[in-house]
Amino acid sequence: ENKNKIEARFSSIDSDPVLHALVGAILYDNPTACVLLGQRNEHQASAAGKFGKPLSEEDANWVLSLYKD
Repeated sequence: ENKNKIEARFSSIDSDPVLHALVGAILYDNPTACVLLGQRNEHQASAAGKFGKPLSEEDANWVLSLYKD
């Protein structure tokens, strides 16, 4: 369910909106944050290398709210 919500909201951002949204939410307001992703092959590593920009405050809070509780 959360995956579908994220894909709907961020489909225009990137070819992998879920990963972009989750990494972006973690990086929001954390200037020294580091996100370690477990890539299993070259394609995954290349895709992950495109991420690294935090989301806006509104978008980050929306993503994080999906996983509270």
